[in-house]
Amino acid sequence: MTLFTTTSFYAIMLSTLCVGALDYTPCGSEAVFAPSRQPTLSDSIAGKWRTGGSMPRGTKYIVLDITQRGDTLTALATIELSGITSDTRSELKGWIRDGLIVLNATFVDGLRMSGRLRGETLRMRVVPGRFREADAYDTTFRRDQ
Repeated sequence: MTLFTTTSFYAIMLSTLCVGALDYTPCGSEAVFAPSRQPTLSDSIAGKWRTGGSMPRGTKYIVLDITQRGDTLTALATIELSGITSDTRSELKGWIRDGLIVLNATFVDGLRMSGRLRGETLRMRVVPGRFREADAYDTTFRRDQ
């Protein structure tokens, strides 16, 4: 049984990160973050990353499962609501160059993310869909242990 449609996937993604995120920065703030040092190709960002937190009706997280080959990235974004993982996933492809990380959904109207690695966190600007710049927000992903 599918818990979420693609449309509700992005609506939940937006509400998860604009309200009550672990390290929330208000929507519309600077999209590019100055890293403490420029990551290199040897600084792998592969693995699971999580952002979100407690909400009035439970916990909501976005989980990115990133695979890295050189400077090429692929990722799978999923939503977890109170411990239940959504069947709807967003496939992303991208790259890392000069410290900048870029991920784009593989379908036309999809999610876009860009940002920088800062220590063990990914500071990302998230645009939830094409022509949705007004709904963009900043968030911090942490490695999922």
